[in-house]
Amino acid sequence: MHRRGRERAVTVQIGAILLFAILFAALALYQVDAVPAENRNAEIDHSERVGGDLVELRNAMSATSADGAPRGSSVALGTRYEVRTFTVNPPDPAGTIRTQEAPGNVSIEGDDTDVDFETQFLVYEPGYHEYGDAPTTRIEHTFLYGEFDDATVDVEDPLLIDGDRVVLPIVDGDLSRADSGTASVDVRRIAGPNAKSIDSNVTVTLPTDAPERWNESLGARSGVTVEERSNAVELEIDGDAFDEIALVQLGVGDGSWDDRIDGFGDSSGDGDRDDRFNVEWLESEPVDPSEDPFEVRVTEGGTPVEDAQVDFSVDGNGSVDLESNDDENRTDESGIASVNVTDGSGNGTVYAAAGDDVDSLHVESNESATEPDPEPEFETLEATPNVDGQILGYPYTRSVTFEYDVSAADSVERIEFTVFDEDGAELGSATVNDPDSPTDVDLNGAQWRSVDLAVTLVSEENAECLETTADVGETRELDDFEPCE
Repeated sequence: MHRRGRERAVTVQIGAILLFAILFAALALYQVDAVPAENRNAEIDHSERVGGDLVELRNAMSATSADGAPRGSSVALGTRYEVRTFTVNPPDPAGTIRTQEAPGNVSIEGDDTDVDFETQFLVYEPGYHEYGDAPTTRIEHTFLYGEFDDATVDVEDPLLIDGDRVVLPIVDGDLSRADSGTASVDVRRIAGPNAKSIDSNVTVTLPTDAPERWNESLGARSGVTVEERSNAVELEIDGDAFDEIALVQLGVGDGSWDDRIDGFGDSSGDGDRDDRFNVEWLESEPVDPSEDPFEVRVTEGGTPVEDAQVDFSVDGNGSVDLESNDDENRTDESGIASVNVTDGSGNGTVYAAAGDDVDSLHVESNESATEPDPEPEFETLEATPNVDGQILGYPYTRSVTFEYDVSAADSVERIEFTVFDEDGAELGSATVNDPDSPTDVDLNGAQWRSVDLAVTLVSEENAECLETTADVGETRELDDFEPCE
């Protein structure tokens, strides 16, 4: 009898072991097959979304070429995988957007014209783990297309034809951003449109990495003949079909913004046309914010324009804000509109745009020129890998909470929080632009072992990185952090 009892106990134990083995095998199969498939679907969805973001960026470049108003476009460079409890994701994929030097110059020949200009392309490259055949997307002269391993696919045709004009964008700037989150790409008009009237045929050469695609995009346009060349296309512009060729210089990212198209055509921006608005600030720069309101005059052919819509915007260090004196921002009978600076503790550039012209005004406060902002630093800092559950008695974490106080918080540009596993692979990250404790970082899977924590406090003048290691459920304080290696 006792022997049969022991046999039954052994049978139960064997059954439990077999059940556990089946569950473990099913989990392993899910990790190997289902997780990559689900992540691939997430990457494909992101590829479609970022394609829409790049269309918006291309449209912003075209709109800024036309009206001169600076614009910012958000581009979702990467994506985040679904948070998993019992399975593990690779690090969230990060994409890159950058400028790339064109394989040649934009040139214009014919009708007493022979000029060429350097230009750049915008390139987006995904960093997916599963969607390996995702395209690299390029913006060339407002032509947007996807480049696959064995083919290229048009996304949006170039916006070079504007009625009886041909408008050629010349792109300057230095842009290179890689992230799994969203980046803002700023576009501004540096110079132009500078237009030149044409009476006879003109040959325009555009550098490109996909000359075969241009014939399909522009070949059917009356008055334009497209010829493929090595890393370029030649556009034969019929002087009877078009009246003008215009150049617009755009700035993307960072740069010195020197006017490189000065001397081409009519620098007033519209060649022989005289119906263009002229926007001009009445102050001499730099100006102190305390001297507001700032006034801008809008004229047309030298005559003040009444009731013109003026769009104000600012590009600064975050401490220059605008407040219009008129809800509709319209000019009075003298062609004048005004704007106030509501916070004068920083520097920046204020833009005024009306019609298709824009003017800029540099704002520099005496306070900021004589008293630099203090550098922020952590007064307190605590980091805790939270106990989010247990398996077989072992605690695991799926999130890390950071609590902190920062001195000189107004000088903080952003705080970056990153969590790594013991092998240095990123498990999760978060970025805040304003100190707002606490901050939670969700991990891409459950972690039983200790994790490495890195916190970077970024200001305009400095970036301080601190790091430490913490076990699940352990709280690490400021004294436990050391400077990053």
